[in-house]
Amino acid sequence: FKYGPMKCGKTTDIIKTYKRFDKDMSYLGFQYEVGKEYDVYDGIKFVGKGFIGWKCPMKAWYYCDIAECRFALVEQSGIISENKAGMSLRSSHIKIIAELTLIDMIKASIEWIKENASQSTGDDGSRIKSTRDNDNIITNASNSVVYSNGVNATIACNGMGAKIASLGIDDKIVLNGILATLVSSGSRVRISSISQSSNIISSGSYANIASCGSDSHICSIGDSAIINSSGRYTNICSLGKNANIICTGIDNKVRAKIGSRIILTEYKWVDGSKVVACIKAEKVDGERIKADTWYQLKDGKFFETEL
Repeated sequence: FKYGPMKCGKTTDIIKTYKRFDKDMSYLGFQYEVGKEYDVYDGIKFVGKGFIGWKCPMKAWYYCDIAECRFALVEQSGIISENKAGMSLRSSHIKIIAELTLIDMIKASIEWIKENASQSTGDDGSRIKSTRDNDNIITNASNSVVYSNGVNATIACNGMGAKIASLGIDDKIVLNGILATLVSSGSRVRISSISQSSNIISSGSYANIASCGSDSHICSIGDSAIINSSGRYTNICSLGKNANIICTGIDNKVRAKIGSRIILTEYKWVDGSKVVACIKAEKVDGERIKADTWYQLKDGKFFETEL
């Protein structure tokens, strides 16, 4: 795109997508408002020379503090360029339709996966949809899309770039790969992940989440979640009550609600290797340890930080 007066050119139909904003509803320094329309020819400069939106809602969660971001359903039109995977697009025109809550985004993500899965698994199992109880789902394909609405389902995914939606209760989910994204809305779900750079979003109560992959983001909305992470550079955000969070990984960051308990580990260098220097537990009481605040362990103390 070139900046300047609007000229006649290739136009497209309106495409509905999802967009992420900072907590003040800005993005890349520009302020947006719900209900308004914007055009790249108005002199607004954006990275990539266009407004970016995501067809897949969960893609808007990547590389951000989910709890601090705001989201919206948008309409993109004008000159449009899609990436090769078809997940995102850039447009010369955008309209902010409605702001969405995190729960809205979870529901939208589940619907997206449901629509993009199919009843037939095919030869590589890359598209799987199941509504059966006690079902066993296994896929080794990259970029798999798995949708499960059965109770007591077991889901195992070994391919990279997988997208999984689980709505069942008492499901068991195992991730092994990189760039996996999991959305779970059922209660008492057990999630095990050794996937690197993964996003795990759980909205059900009594979830049990274990992660040993590095550079992962875990967000639990349900109450009484148990989260255990041993992977390095993992960010864990609990938005539910009475969570128990254990972080034994290197340089992990945690935030939680009042009443939750956090265990963090601090490391130091010894002979070229990182070894455990301190393990400390704290309760989020709202005074010494604040709610909705990121913490790391530093010099034996809980230290406020940013994501």
